[in-house]
Amino acid sequence: MTYITKQDGDVLSVSDISENEVEVEQQEKPRPKRSFGWTSNDGVKGLLRYAQNPTKRIATGIWPIDSMLGGGVGRGEVCVILGKSGSGKSILGQNILESNLEIPAVFFSYEMPGTMVLTRSLAMWSNKSHNTIFNMVETNTLEDEMLSDWEDAHRKHYYITKTGLDLPAMSTAIKECQEQTGERPALVVIDYMELVASTGYGETIDNITSVAQALKGWAKEEDVSCVILHQTNKTLRHGDAPDEDAARYGGYTEADIVIGIWRPHKWQPKTRSDVPLNDHQITYLRDYVGINLIKNRPKITVQEQGYLVPISDSGRIRVSPGTSLEVYRPGSGGVF
Repeated sequence: MTYITKQDGDVLSVSDISENEVEVEQQEKPRPKRSFGWTSNDGVKGLLRYAQNPTKRIATGIWPIDSMLGGGVGRGEVCVILGKSGSGKSILGQNILESNLEIPAVFFSYEMPGTMVLTRSLAMWSNKSHNTIFNMVETNTLEDEMLSDWEDAHRKHYYITKTGLDLPAMSTAIKECQEQTGERPALVVIDYMELVASTGYGETIDNITSVAQALKGWAKEEDVSCVILHQTNKTLRHGDAPDEDAARYGGYTEADIVIGIWRPHKWQPKTRSDVPLNDHQITYLRDYVGINLIKNRPKITVQEQGYLVPISDSGRIRVSPGTSLEVYRPGSGGVF
């Protein structure tokens, strides 16, 4: 097949081009911009980019949980940390941040003021007790070197303590983080779901469901690993492990991963045949939080068990790879 390929002065030159070469030329032309869907070719390229990304999954810092998750929370996934007030949700959320200092991250702290966020972070990072750091703040005896080292270690993290933000404002905060730190965030921790602004008012089933559904799409659009803290309903008692029915006003269905957290030393008998914890057990269990994996969409399977995870005076909740933990089976009538 003959085509006119170029013009040199008044002389037209011709050349033979195979149909295969024409097809290649056509394939290399940019396709029209797509607003919604993607082709199989797009999917393969996207999956390869994801597989090659070293930060494709963000570890929680709790090895048995990360092992079941295939390494942690993936880009575009939503992980809900579910627990009662005072169960340690905020502490676990900050521990995930502290376990990923090399990862660009944003912490939306809608509940705690900045001084509390920083005090807790200093304690976890320095491995000093929270009371020690708190007293240093209250007596104005903070160490300059410690503060300087903490600042350097957390240079990739960005903190938002302004309340009442909706998802568009949170997207703006993502861009602001990139401008301030020089890197686009890969991890977002939100404390907590009920305080994300919605179009409605107050904590209702419709509003929480709306926020949970919107967050799912938002995490995919922003391409971040999204960890959001969420309250349990009032029917779950202190000391009981959260289950799939424990999410307050919903939010369970929309999440890819659901992790429950509770304080096992607060467990109380449910029936007359149950034996209450003795003083020795209560004292022992104060140094632990219970953590269970309730939902795991990325790997589908979930182990129906929880773990007793040690928590230090600094608030650190970390478990190194290979560490064995005591197993707690929810509904077994106790923790031993």
